[in-house]
Amino acid sequence: MKHIFRVLFHWTVTFLNEFTREIAICLLYCSLSCMAYTHQSHNRPVQSRIEGQLSLNAALRTSQAGTLTLSYKTKLNQTARGQLEFRLPKGITPLSPVTFSSTYFGIQERRSQVSIRIDAPGHYPLQASLYSITSDGYETTEHFYLYLKTDPGQAEISPYPLISHQQNRELQSTSDLKPLSANDISVGGKLTYYNDNQRQPRPLTRVKVLLVQSDILLETTFSNLKGDYLFQGLVMEPEKPKILRIVVEMENDILVLRAPNREIYTFESDPIRNVETGYIERNLTLDVNNPNRGTGYIFESIQKAHDFVETQVNSRRTKPINVI
Repeated sequence: MKHIFRVLFHWTVTFLNEFTREIAICLLYCSLSCMAYTHQSHNRPVQSRIEGQLSLNAALRTSQAGTLTLSYKTKLNQTARGQLEFRLPKGITPLSPVTFSSTYFGIQERRSQVSIRIDAPGHYPLQASLYSITSDGYETTEHFYLYLKTDPGQAEISPYPLISHQQNRELQSTSDLKPLSANDISVGGKLTYYNDNQRQPRPLTRVKVLLVQSDILLETTFSNLKGDYLFQGLVMEPEKPKILRIVVEMENDILVLRAPNREIYTFESDPIRNVETGYIERNLTLDVNNPNRGTGYIFESIQKAHDFVETQVNSRRTKPINVI
């Protein structure tokens, strides 16, 4: 979340160079309001009363098993109760329950653990989310992270990402096909991401969606405010294989979300093979196990701040914001 706030602040500073002083002040107010809104509605405090650390019993190599532990306590002389969830990415299998529905803790450190197995080489973000309320009624949500880079021969653990750019290009998708009587091809569906604070999926709104046949771009569209997208009346290249892919780019006329190597964050669906006439539905989601689901939150938050400026100040940027 600290990274998200830095991104929002960077976006605000960028605006200072292009808007008048009055507009910049409104924008700063909007950014702070967005953060405050997130804290109040999603139980995020300005200064946390919970302290915690995520650890692994060893630098696990591929095929090894171990224990992931969260040590946590309150900073003040009070008790707290809550729910703890360990979030594991694809490639790591839990060997014990990952959710602790009721946990009580205070200034004395408490530990909760989950047994895991490393199934495949990779660079994995490990996460524990603690949703709690203190004895004086103060609600908070905290996310703790640890990073594991592993292969069959060696492994390394760090509190920070061990590679500068790690991107999971596969969105988990459903494959429901709904043929229509029309004599054309249509592809559509819903785009979502998992919001860790709300603990539920949220729509990926106004993102660029590309429809690709083999290596040829057929059409481009954008998802609507509900996260829905649709391609209609498609004409495929007859010389190319009848294989389609949905490519989602974190970009629109408001902002462009880039990775540290300055590439636009891009996510792809599984191939849609043997395409025939009718309607093909593909619902794509950055699910709870996807390490890049936080890009959805950043994308949504900045758009909310932009919409505030546009509606309340009646001002609009002439080019998208680059967010890295």
